[in-house]
Amino acid sequence: MHSGIPIAGTPLRRAVAVANRKAHSTAASIAADSVTLIDALLRQQRVMPSKTAFRFLADGENESGRLTYDELFRRAAAVAAGLQQRGIFGQRVLLVFDSGLDFVTALWGCLLAGATAVPAVPPDPLRLH
Repeated sequence: MHSGIPIAGTPLRRAVAVANRKAHSTAASIAADSVTLIDALLRQQRVMPSKTAFRFLADGENESGRLTYDELFRRAAAVAAGLQQRGIFGQRVLLVFDSGLDFVTALWGCLLAGATAVPAVPPDPLRLH
């Protein structure tokens, strides 16, 4: 739950509020003390904002990028706000990304927006011709 976390801007507040409403309005069969992925991200952002949430190893060995929990939340919240401004809630969103932190950000943005992420590998340009 995001209480106590300062969220700048109305679109971000709205994105988190809508995502939390959706996450917490699940079927009664789910235990009351269950934790959603959104809850976990918000907790990590509050408790350890500067800790690394994701590292990307472009070649499988060498780090080429990283996101802290705070960076991940803020970027994902911006994606969520953009999706919600376009009226996308409870819909599928096709994510066509190469591997990397942009994909991670978009995936979490979909979760925060209450959208269903549908990951897809970008087409191979050599096979298009």
